[in-house]
Amino acid sequence: MIRALRCGLLGAGICLLGACSSANSGIYPEPVRLPVITSLSTPGSDLAAGQQAQFSLAWAYGQPPFTVSWTFNDGTDPTGAETVTDDRTNSVTLLLVNAGPEPLDVICIVYVVDSLENQISRTFSFRVEPPAP
Repeated sequence: MIRALRCGLLGAGICLLGACSSANSGIYPEPVRLPVITSLSTPGSDLAAGQQAQFSLAWAYGQPPFTVSWTFNDGTDPTGAETVTDDRTNSVTLLLVNAGPEPLDVICIVYVVDSLENQISRTFSFRVEPPAP
């Protein structure tokens, strides 16, 4: 007994004993996986005003190119705060500022958006001590 089965993406084509005649059958490309942050490197939690600090990020998956944005609640706008890259790494360096007499707690959110508009983010914080008297 020979059974005819429909196969292919839209059911177009006939499959006889597992041999498909449809142009839509065969190997399909892997679906794009959502980006996943694999590492985030910060210089520590207690930093001093006047220091330079480097923040680095790496991620896996997603569809290039990527837009990477770093935002800081203290209004800091580091050079390279928004970049577009085909690579899956990014870093920014900033000069830490705190003119006040009290420590300044800074919250940073880094966003990665791929070309399919899939977005991931990571939030972290650090403290900037005032300059020594």
